[in-house]
Formats: sequence, structure tokens, C-alpha cells
Amino acid sequence: MNASIIAPAYANDVREELGLKNHEVVEDIIQLINVKAGYEYEESIFSEPFYGSSEYKGNGQFKITYNLKFDWNVAFKRFTLAHELGHISLHHEYLREHILHRCFAHDQFIKQMEIDADCFAANFLAPSKACELLLSGKDLVPATIKALADHFIISTYAAVLRFIDLTDLVCSIIVCNSNFKTEYERRSTRMEQMLKHGHVIHGVISNCRYIY
Repeated sequence: MNASIIAPAYANDVREELGLKNHEVVEDIIQLINVKAGYEYEESIFSEPFYGSSEYKGNGQFKITYNLKFDWNVAFKRFTLAHELGHISLHHEYLREHILHRCFAHDQFIKQMEIDADCFAANFLAPSKACELLLSGKDLVPATIKALADHFIISTYAAVLRFIDLTDLVCSIIVCNSNFKTEYERRSTRMEQMLKHGHVIHGVISNCRYIY
């Protein structure tokens, strides 16, 4: 599955099904999950190292769980819950046999599903048309990312994903684990095009920090 193509379309479909307008900010995601989508929702403190989970309960019903052990901030919680919505939308067949947990994944197949769900969450919380209005003529600088994150109540990570997906600049985001090993890289469309045509891209990485 190409997450950059499939996930945004699914996210837009789910927004429409839940009655969200193109430029509408998601206010109460728990109500959307529990009332409008009709999924079971639970939040509690679990000892296991996962942020959230999605599972199939039978008879066409799904459940989303949020681990309060990692309840760092509102933006993180919203992204995690949207991520789990993404699993149900994108990976419902897999969920009929397995429970998916949002956590660090070693398995490449699971890792790809996590990337898919991240892409869904970013598009669900910050739809493209609304983002494009805010990002028009903007550079990839902290002030731009903060404005985007504040408007949609999303994490810096989600805001950077949206910028990379929608900008016409040459740029990318590299996601590393705690050992500074690259997990994956998301490149802007223009950067992909330049590399495809053999252009050499020079850049400087500075002020690196965790943005998750």
C-alpha cells in the first residue's frame, strides 16, 4: 500500500462519513470515535509499552484503547486516537485476526502499517485544502510548523508531515529511533522529482531534536 496515496483518500472519506467539513478542525475526537463512529472506547493505565490500540470485537464492532501511562499532551493523544482510526479504516481485515498497538515496531510489515496509520492521522486531523491555505508561501521554519500545529491541535511531528506532503519546496523529514537509527524518510514531491532526474541535492542538518 502506498500510504501517501491511499491514506489521505481514506482519511477524507472517514471525515465525510463523520460529518466533518473540509476546513473543520476536529474538536472532540473521543466523541467522534464513541458516538459518531460507534466504536467502543477505553482509556486506562496499562503497564505494557504501547500508546494506543485498535482491535476487532466481533459482529462488525471495533474498539480503540488509549494508554494513559503515556498521556503526554493533548496533541499526542489526538494523533494517537486518529492513528487508531486509521488502522480500523485501512487495516480492518488484519484486525479481524490481530490487535494493533501503536508502539515501536521491529517487524517491517507492522512498521509499514504504522506509517500508513500515521499518514491517515495527519490527513484526518489536518486536511489538505485547509493546510494549503495556511502554508501558502511559507518556508519550513519553526514558526510555520507551530502555527500549523496550533491551528489543528496536532503534534509538531504531524505538522511536519503535512508540510512535507503539501509543499513545493525541496525538503524531507527523517525519523530516527532512540538509537539514532533511521526508521524512515518522507520526501517532498519536488525532492523526489529532482532525485529521479539525477540531480544532486546538498543540504545541512542542524538543530536536530525529537519532534514526536
